[in-house]
Amino acid sequence: MVKDFVEETGTVVRLHGGYAWVETQRRSTCQSCEVNAACGSGVLSRVLGARRSKVRVRNSLDAKVGDRVVLGLNQNAMSRGAQLVYGVPLLAMILGAVAGAELGHAVDGLNSDFVAVTFAAAGLILGINVVKAYSRRLGPGFFEPEMLRLEYSASVRGGIEVVVLNGR
Repeated sequence: MVKDFVEETGTVVRLHGGYAWVETQRRSTCQSCEVNAACGSGVLSRVLGARRSKVRVRNSLDAKVGDRVVLGLNQNAMSRGAQLVYGVPLLAMILGAVAGAELGHAVDGLNSDFVAVTFAAAGLILGINVVKAYSRRLGPGFFEPEMLRLEYSASVRGGIEVVVLNGR
């Protein structure tokens, strides 16, 4: 089975154990959008600029500090993760609100709106805990990016920086 990845390029900034900390520059997808100039998100991304973030990944390519690497996140894992993180708590919250409203209407003397809001909050908290438990069951690494290839390797030999380009 061929894996499809969402790719991002970054620079290794730190090594610890079998892992590398890779600094990436987060970009919005606005650059490729046709309505970039008229869209509020496009304007906001230009105003805020690019932000950097650090990601811990298994150093499967034996990269060194300063190496530029291509990271990949499995698209299946990414879509499954988004469904899990957003969908389960939202669904639990809606079901809680409906159950609370029904209970509030069924029992005399209860404020059905208050009960619906209380049950919605409880459903949201339950949904978040279900996501946490499921994520732990999947184990570490399921939703983590991985190193796909070296973009280039930078090493210093005798005070001179040597850059080796890979695949270009």
